[in-house]
Order: sequence, then C-alpha cells, then structure tokens
Amino acid sequence: MNILNHWIGKNKVVTFILYALYTLTSVSGLTLIKFYLPMFKLANERGAGVGISLLGLGVGSLLYISSFLTWIAILERAPLSTAYPVAIGLTLLFSVI
Repeated sequence: MNILNHWIGKNKVVTFILYALYTLTSVSGLTLIKFYLPMFKLANERGAGVGISLLGLGVGSLLYISSFLTWIAILERAPLSTAYPVAIGLTLLFSVI
C-alpha cells in the first residue's frame, strides 16, 4: 500500500478539498463565535439591540456545524489515525494566522 494513499485517502483531490473546507469552516466559525459572543453578552446585559451580534453568532455556529459534517466526510475517506493529526494541525495553524 502506498503511504500517500493511506495518509490522504483514495481520491486525493476530493480529500484535499474536504480538508481545506473543514479548515476554512472550522476556523472561520470559531473566529466569528469568539468575536461576536462578548458583543452579544454586553448588548444583552445593557438591554440594547443584539441584532448584528446575534447574526454573527448564528453564522459562526452554522459554519462550525458544517465543519463537523465535513469532518464526517473526511473520516469516510481516511483513517482516524491520520485524519485527526492533519485536521488538528491545519486548524491550529490557521487559527494562529
């Protein structure tokens, strides 16, 4: 068995796109949640309108949920022992950037 096929999966292009989609949705979802949650709390405590912060939280949550669904698709193509380190590494790398 070729080590690259074991690491990436059978269809390399689809798996690469899934990893990229997972990284994009996970990092952007967490970033939006982290950015808008304090604004939402503050607006809610003051009794002000929470519209834009609620929208940001909703979009962030939907992105993070879609990253989970993408993760399930990745696990169908690659073993957990290789998919997990790659996904965590990409998420940490792009969270820092």
